[in-house]
Amino acid sequence: GPGNASALVFTGLFDDLSVAPDGGYAQDNKNSTTAPYAIPRGSGKGWYLYDPATNIITPKAGVVLVFKTADAKYAKAEILSYYKGAPAAPSNTTPDRYYTFRYLYQADGSTKLK
Repeated sequence: GPGNASALVFTGLFDDLSVAPDGGYAQDNKNSTTAPYAIPRGSGKGWYLYDPATNIITPKAGVVLVFKTADAKYAKAEILSYYKGAPAAPSNTTPDRYYTFRYLYQADGSTKLK
């Protein structure tokens, strides 16, 4: 978007990520043909895996999204489910695009994420 927020995909556990990384953040760039989004899209490239045989999206274990807001504050989020009600075993008829996630927003401006 037109703002100054940025994001990165962190490999590790939500609870273990106690400080926002110093660098590696990206912004959406719709004019780029190689990396138009701050959080990569496509199975295995960002936060999810897609199974074409079942048409199911599954969040990747050990992936945390880290955000730096336009006013230089930090947040982290772990996507737990892509389906309504966060079923343990969604089917291809389960309503999708109902994200379930946990997050932490650090409003004090520090990089501390605990």
